[in-house]
Amino acid sequence: MKVKNRLITMAVACIGIPAQAIGMKTIFLAGLVAASTAAMATIASAQSTDDFVFENDTNSSVTHLFVSPHGQIQWGSDVLGRSILGPNRYTTVYWPEEPAYDIYDIRVDFNGAHYDYQEGYDLSTISKIWVTCPRDGVVDLNWR
Repeated sequence: MKVKNRLITMAVACIGIPAQAIGMKTIFLAGLVAASTAAMATIASAQSTDDFVFENDTNSSVTHLFVSPHGQIQWGSDVLGRSILGPNRYTTVYWPEEPAYDIYDIRVDFNGAHYDYQEGYDLSTISKIWVTCPRDGVVDLNWR
């Protein structure tokens, strides 16, 4: 019991409130916050090597983004869900666990147009993918 109290007091001290100035309920809540933060850090480190940042470097909104294993006949589900990725915005595409594939095709949809990139991209070696529009009607897919 003393060890638990010491850990809670350390958590409270970390957020800058002296333990003597607050009640046990507040100390308990601070302990929960510290435990939740530690749990989130553990979850965040359990990401896939195929996770990547997708950036929209165009003047149009990306309405759908599909990332499917290379060579599939149909596209999988939209990784943006109900979201739209506005101009000059980015998002992280992640898998909750390591997928069975590393090579993927990518489809980027804009309002009224879509662009398929079916060359097969090894996402285990790519950390960022971004689209640009160097001229009207041309959308380039870039990666590193």
